[in-house]
Amino acid sequence: MPANHDAVGQQYCDAFTSILGIEGRTFGRGKGVSDGESIQWSLAVGKESTGPRLSVNLEGSEKTGKWLIAKFLRSRPPIAELKAGIIDRDQVGIAVSIVRDAWRYSVREKILESHLGSSPVALSELNQVSWDKMLDEALACLDEAKDYRGRKKQQPVTLKSTGEVVKRNVSPHLNIGTMIARAGDIENNMRNAFRKLCPVYEWVHKACGVSEMPHYAVCR
Repeated sequence: MPANHDAVGQQYCDAFTSILGIEGRTFGRGKGVSDGESIQWSLAVGKESTGPRLSVNLEGSEKTGKWLIAKFLRSRPPIAELKAGIIDRDQVGIAVSIVRDAWRYSVREKILESHLGSSPVALSELNQVSWDKMLDEALACLDEAKDYRGRKKQQPVTLKSTGEVVKRNVSPHLNIGTMIARAGDIENNMRNAFRKLCPVYEWVHKACGVSEMPHYAVCR
């Protein structure tokens, strides 16, 4: 990436940590930052062509997600419940995605079968039938023998890099996010993105059975 894009990306990361009042945890070799919680606020700086994206992120793992993804999927939260808390014009700009992560030891590999159901899909276009399909396919990525608190082992997947079909452990990964406006003040644009996603953040916590969540001022 050009040096000037790195500098702008750092400004977004600085705004993210400043708004939440945290140090933040970087990921992707500095291409993003999260709050480090099990249900995460996450900022991906991305490529210069795509720009920054703020999201609510829940990974299927013990280390980062404490297997809360299992509770989320088994509770089957109605998508209409989420839509009811977000005005129509904001729904258009929010993308809902559940992906299949494939693991080779601790390394996440890119695979052709990553997207589950119709994801990614705009919240405004997502209906209950499509949402149920995403939930079903995501739950199938967890080990039922462990009460769904573990990766599904040795599943056939196709590597993007070579087209080779291999067997890998897999797990689901929920991400609901929005692009951050690039014109104007960075911190103000970031705050607007947070406010748009605050209902998502609260909905995911509720579906996971988490009654207490970090009290970030931006969502008050």
